Amino acid sequence: MCILYGKERNTKNISLNGLIEDKVNKYGEKTALICNDSTVSYRQMDIAVKNLASYLIDKVEGKEPLVGIYMDRSEKMIISILAVLKAGGAYVPLDPSHPSERNNYIMDYSQMNVVITESKYDSILPGNLTKIYVDDIWDEIMNGELKEEKVLANHSNDSLAYVIFTSGSTGKPKGVEVEHEGMVNYLLSVSDNLKLNEDVIGLTVVTITFDISISEMFLPLINGGTLVVADTETAKNGTDIVKLIEKENIDLCGFTPSTAYMLLDSGLKNIDGMKMLIGGEPWSMELAKMLIDAGCT
Repeated sequence: MCILYGKERNTKNISLNGLIEDKVNKYGEKTALICNDSTVSYRQMDIAVKNLASYLIDKVEGKEPLVGIYMDRSEKMIISILAVLKAGGAYVPLDPSHPSERNNYIMDYSQMNVVITESKYDSILPGNLTKIYVDDIWDEIMNGELKEEKVLANHSNDSLAYVIFTSGSTGKPKGVEVEHEGMVNYLLSVSDNLKLNEDVIGLTVVTITFDISISEMFLPLINGGTLVVADTETAKNGTDIVKLIEKENIDLCGFTPSTAYMLLDSGLKNIDGMKMLIGGEPWSMELAKMLIDAGCT
């Protein structure tokens, strides 16, 4: 990502969490996250992230621990990812809909010892892992007293942020490590290029095991905008995604080409001014023309 956009700024002392916390100070009561009927303000999100990070820091071992994220799509997923980073760890995205063989290989190969998950997945995950059931402690995370004193607030720019595993189409999945500097530089560069601000309303629908999910999840939040999280079932259904885009007035989203085709087939149109990031798969000029004709920029 650094190669693509170049080192245009000094990101040595800038972290993703720091960028978002700056927006907490400016827009504390503004809605940061929406998922179905749940809304979370920037201040609520900040407290939840710090409380979960404080809880997590007592469970992990070593420097830059890898922590799995194995859960359904919701506001809890976003907060869990940010909590891992806030605690000084790097997250490893896992998708419950993927084959168990793939997920088990990633958990074993990465040598993670902690996974943030939900209680319904207890019997599916390996018994040797420390499992944090975020649904069981959610009320405490959201409403408990802030325990920020335990939290590691800063990262070195060369510390790991996340590890995403390839599809494994040519063999076993391979882990791709991304450091904080690369992630932050990429996000700030894309944000500048798209001229995003606090009015942006973004949608995340792509599985977190795809790199494009970074743009989806974090571009709205580093700008003080609102992130709408498509739940697991909605994310599978083109018609439901189109309805969500219309309902929430989405103006920023990221899709794989196959998802973009699905949405166009499901009636996506009249999206004048929508900014769309496409990646994760090869795509054609035909698709680009179809999106432009629908109003996308």
